[in-house]
Amino acid sequence: MAHLSELMSGPQRTAVVSDCGELVEGVVAKQSGITGMALKGAVAAAKKVDAAIIAKSLDRVLPDVLDALDPHWQDFASNPEQDFGSFLEPRSAEVSDSIMSVADKHAEQINSPALSKPYNSLRGKASKFLTPAVPDFGRVLQKHM
Repeated sequence: MAHLSELMSGPQRTAVVSDCGELVEGVVAKQSGITGMALKGAVAAAKKVDAAIIAKSLDRVLPDVLDALDPHWQDFASNPEQDFGSFLEPRSAEVSDSIMSVADKHAEQINSPALSKPYNSLRGKASKFLTPAVPDFGRVLQKHM
């Protein structure tokens, strides 16, 4: 089966980044409570630094995220499951950890306190936001493969 990194070539890269951006925006919008307010505030602050920050960040990290998720994609290929999102659902915590490892690696390279401070303050709660979105992320990837 093809490697997930194929999503990062040609015009489909733009479509994948766009769909993932919509997913991120949707996840952020759904958050509530104090942590949700903090996340929304952090995203708003990041957008003040750069209005296209979500798309630019996704474009930067997605190749590494896809490399990290490709073993799951290869396992999915030999599984009777037809929906990559459903396949990932019982593995959501593991996938979330893999994504956050990639994000942490990239966050080390952030030179802007306006971006690094909110990331560091919300990092401990990231799995609360990310883990439930893993199946939807899998469906976005499958749509483009």
